[in-house]
Parts: sequence; C-alpha cells; structure tokens
Amino acid sequence: MLSVLKENIMFLNRINRKCQLKYLLAVYIVLLLCFGQSKKLLGNPCIDFLEQVPVSCDELGNIADFNNDYTVDFKDFIFFAGTWWREDCQEPDWCSGCDLDQSVQVNFVDLKILVENWLWPKPIQWLIGQQNPVTGLVVSYEGDGKDFAYTFDQAIAIMAFAGSGERDKAQMILDRMYLLQQQISNGAWNEWYIASDPNIICAGSEKYVTGPIAWMVMAINYYEAKTNDDSYASMAREALSWLDTVRNIESNEKYGSLRWCTGDNCTPVEAAMISTEHNLDAYSAYYWRGIIDSNTLYIIRASDILDYLCQEMWAPSPNSNGPYHDVNIFWEGFDNFAFSTDPQTWGVLSLGPIGPKGEEFYKCLDWLWYSPWGNTRTTQNLCDEINVQGFKSGTGEPNDYVWVDGTEHAVAAYYSLGDYERGDFFFNHMKRVISSNSGLMHSFRQDEPNNVSWKRKNYRFNYVASTVWHYFNQREINPFVPYPVHPYPRCWASCTQCHGDADCDGSIDDNDLSELYISYNSSFPDPSYNPCADFNRDGTINVADLSILMGYFNTTPPTDCIPGSPWPPL
Repeated sequence: MLSVLKENIMFLNRINRKCQLKYLLAVYIVLLLCFGQSKKLLGNPCIDFLEQVPVSCDELGNIADFNNDYTVDFKDFIFFAGTWWREDCQEPDWCSGCDLDQSVQVNFVDLKILVENWLWPKPIQWLIGQQNPVTGLVVSYEGDGKDFAYTFDQAIAIMAFAGSGERDKAQMILDRMYLLQQQISNGAWNEWYIASDPNIICAGSEKYVTGPIAWMVMAINYYEAKTNDDSYASMAREALSWLDTVRNIESNEKYGSLRWCTGDNCTPVEAAMISTEHNLDAYSAYYWRGIIDSNTLYIIRASDILDYLCQEMWAPSPNSNGPYHDVNIFWEGFDNFAFSTDPQTWGVLSLGPIGPKGEEFYKCLDWLWYSPWGNTRTTQNLCDEINVQGFKSGTGEPNDYVWVDGTEHAVAAYYSLGDYERGDFFFNHMKRVISSNSGLMHSFRQDEPNNVSWKRKNYRFNYVASTVWHYFNQREINPFVPYPVHPYPRCWASCTQCHGDADCDGSIDDNDLSELYISYNSSFPDPSYNPCADFNRDGTINVADLSILMGYFNTTPPTDCIPGSPWPPL
C-alpha cells in the first residue's frame, strides 16, 4: 500500500494543478468505495454490528426552517430576506437564526445553506441514501449498526421510488428481489437480508412470512400501475403461488384465510397463527393482481379473505367468536382478541370504509381517535420539550411509547376517508419527529431517552417504513390501492342512493324505477349493470333492490346513506 501511495505522489508532481485536483478527487472516490464501505463487511454482518448512533435532539428539525412550520419554503425565504446583509448578528439569536454559519453577517454563505435545505423535508432523498449502490437493497435503519434489509421495507421503498419518478431506483430493488426469489425457488423471500451481500443467510432470517411477501406483490402491482412496465408481473404471480400454500382450505371458520409463515425459522406456533394484518395485505395483493391480470381466481382468493375478515375478525359480526360484539374494531388475529392499531388502519386502507354487507369499517378509526374504555392513542415528550401525540401498537403493552410508522398508517387511513381534521392532526405531530436529513425514527419513549432498545419500543433510529409512510401522506397515497381511480361509483356517495334514489335527486319516483328496470337481473361486470340502481351495493340488481325502492316510492327518503362500498363489487 505504501509503495502505491509513493507512486501516486510521484505522478502528481509531473502534472499541473488542475489535473492534480481531478486526480485527487478520483483517488478519493476510489478509496471511499474500497475502504469507506468495507467497515460493514468486517467480521460476520449477521452478528458483528457497528456502534449505534441514535437520532439526537440536535438532529431534529432544520436550521433553515425559520418559522418552525416543519418545511423550508418561500415563507422561510421571505423571513430570511428581511435580515439580508445584516452585519450585527450575535449569539444567541444570530439575527433570528438567519446567520446560519454564525459569521456575524447574513450573506451569500447563508443563502447557499438555505438553498441546500430548500423544500425540506425530502424523504425520497433520505431513502436514496439508504440504498446500497451495488445490490440495490435498502438498509432498513440508519445508525443502528446493522446492515439489515427487511423484505417489507424493500416493498414500500419500491412504491416510493416508483411514485416519485425514481424508476431506476425501484428497478434496482426489483431486479435484486427477482434474483433472491429465484434462489429460494418457491416464490417466496426471506424475512430479511444483508443489504451489502444478500447471499449471506443469517440465522433466523429463513422465514417466509405472509405479510412481507404480500407487500412485495403489492409493490409490483403499484410499480406496474405507475410505469406501465409489466416486466416483474411473473414475480408477483410466483409470490401469489406461495401465498396459496398457506391458505386454510378446510370448510370451517378459517376458510380462505392465510397463516403466518413457513420455513426453517418459522416455529410451529407461528406456522398456525392467522394475522388480520397479514390477511389485509394478502387481500390487496390478490385483488389488484386479479384486476391487472383479469384473473378470476385471484379475485376469488381475495373474496375468500374478505369473507373471513368480515365474518371472523370484524368484532360486530355475530359470527365472530370474539369476547365483544359492541366495539367497532378488527381483532388482531384468529383467537387473538387483542386491541391493536394496524388492523384498524390497514383494514380501512385495504377494504375501504364499508364492507360488502354494510359493515361500517370506518368506525374503527373512531375507536382509534377516542374510546372511553381506552385505545392505543398515546402522548410522549421527545427531547423534553417536544410533545408528540401518536399511537402505540396495542392496548396490552405495559408502557406508553409513540410508534412513528404506525401513527403514519393512521394518518393515511384518515386521509383515505377524507377526514383531514384527524389526519392532519397526527401528520403535524409526526413532523415534529423529522430529522434534519429528512428521516423519521421508528419509535420513542419519554422515560428512557438513553436506553435505546427494540424490545423497549424506544428505537430512535431513522427507519425506512416511517419515512416512506410520511412520504405517502405528503401526497395522500394509499399503497393498498395502486390505481388512482375513484374507489366507488360517484352515485354511491349520495346520501339517498341506498334507499332507491338511482338518479340521486333526493326523491324516489318513476325515474328511479325506470333506471332499475333497465338494469334488472344484471350483475357486475355486465354492460347493462348500473351501479346507481344497485341499492344494496352487492354487485347484482334484483328483487332485493326493487324491494328497497318500493319501500320509499313516491317519498323523500332519509339522508343517511353511508358513502361508498368495495368497488368493483365482489
């Protein structure tokens, strides 16, 4: 190594200064690539970790956010312009913070810093920084000392890259996941990989989990919807073939549901578990792949999952064997009657506000907002001075903490209903957790600021899922629904349509009867099917709809129809 350095020094002496600078830059880049990343490759990356560097209080917010509204924009520029060229800046005020380099004067150096932070936060830029440039995989956490790339995080990173125009970044992940899928050869993926060398298989990672695999199908569906590139469709179909292997096909209350996992590291207990959250993922994966491929079998699979969720996991269902039927929530899983956050948020995002038989799924978000018997809502102080309201994972947990990406799920669910008051409330609280580099941490507890621990739900490391879901909410993206279509026919938003008002004019008369007559005995997707005459919104226009109309004929019906229902109807 020393001889190589001597040769380089001798070479530098023979070239001009301009060329020297270019040459030194090239040498620096080579050294960075060769040695700057090699530290992570020393030892066994499965167990030998680097020192942890959690997010500190000094890293929260942005120095160019002068008005403290958690974004750097023209409001900050106008504020900055008001101090331009002042030469009397002193500590601790530094001209209201506009002397960014603390040089006594507000000048072009400070303007440069402002421009560098323009339009902060930029979650996609943070995400790009997490992507390994060789393998394409995204490191799930920043600063936790590990090089782990969880399959779920790869899926949502694909969605974020595809939705933000970073198609090549999405393709890098997809290409790598294709190779990894082929290595396993059963259509699945491990639960996680080593980002810098995914061929290294760590103990505990050989577990094929329903949720992350369903999310990878959802990611391919979303990518295809955004790019019209169906190159990865076969990956999705192979993954769905694996999901078929964990379906419950016995004729009982579990029929159509999917079990938790298979693989060498899947325990017998886990192999028998049925997660509501995972089945909500699988519903979206099957349903939208069925729509994209015009594949009836996938639609039927989705319908079976939906029936199971409505009958068994929706607490108000009389068929559910849960302990309560007077609370509007989804249970956490089969024979697991826990009150949890994600089944509610993902239930609405995946299935919509209304079920096929009028189930009022949207009410589970009311439970999240307030319940006199308690819910998962919590408040914690971050860095003593920053009060943050959000959600923890479940009511049964002994300690309070703010689960950042889980709270972002809730924001997305509220936005999907058009409930901007509640959505904005929690979205604005999540802005308080954004780091200066635009990442958002996984979770935090106020009582243990220095005891950073996954088990303690105090994992103060910027996390792919938290950051990507914040990006989704910036743009009101529902990742469960890949196509930007109206979620149901516009007439189903009418407050009188469900009572027989086919033309939505507020009265039930001959015009509505005529609409019904034209579409009578038709079903979706028949050309003659008119959803506005489908008063019970079950996908078929028949005697049931006629009975609804005649019950209010020649009257002004009640204005209590709930907007929407699953579309297309199953």
